[in-house]
Amino acid sequence: HTDQAYKDALETLARKQAFLQENPPRDTLPDFTLAAGVARIDEPVGLEVDEGEWAARVREASRLLGGQPSLQDWRVTYFGAAVNRRHLNSEGHRHLKGGVQHLLEVSATAQAPDGQRLTGFRRYATRDEQPPSGERLAADLRALAEELAATAGAPLLDEYAGPVLFTDYAAAQFISQLFVSHLSPVRVPLASESWLADQL
Repeated sequence: HTDQAYKDALETLARKQAFLQENPPRDTLPDFTLAAGVARIDEPVGLEVDEGEWAARVREASRLLGGQPSLQDWRVTYFGAAVNRRHLNSEGHRHLKGGVQHLLEVSATAQAPDGQRLTGFRRYATRDEQPPSGERLAADLRALAEELAATAGAPLLDEYAGPVLFTDYAAAQFISQLFVSHLSPVRVPLASESWLADQL
């Protein structure tokens, strides 16, 4: 796969160089500032999992959710991955860094009297091999079931037309998506086909 990815990258680079010769760009903003090459090569990592311990947490979470009458259905999944990322650029930078992540995800669904399905989540991500404790898992899943039950039983709001106040993360996203792109120079995507450039 690595060899094929390298060949595909060379072909893409050649096509872009040919396109640039025929269509010199007017936008000459550099992508990055020049810097001396730096090498950092760590040892590759592998995935080591205590399958019995994580499987016990999955079964425990399923048992706890099964005892909540307000829930319509639920799902418990575990995902483990070891990722080694390699970076190499034309300035001589070489980088290899690995990381391991374990993710336990719980989703549950309740249904309101009007038929609307409501879903809640709990996610536990860790870079070591330790799953969440049984006490923490039990408390979190009880809270999840209570939240869904309260939401499903809440009265419906009347229609509203008026001002909206954005706070915290929502306010930052609102400014970023509506204003930042109009106030900063954005590099035009490089594509030889006009229809493809419109999709980027």
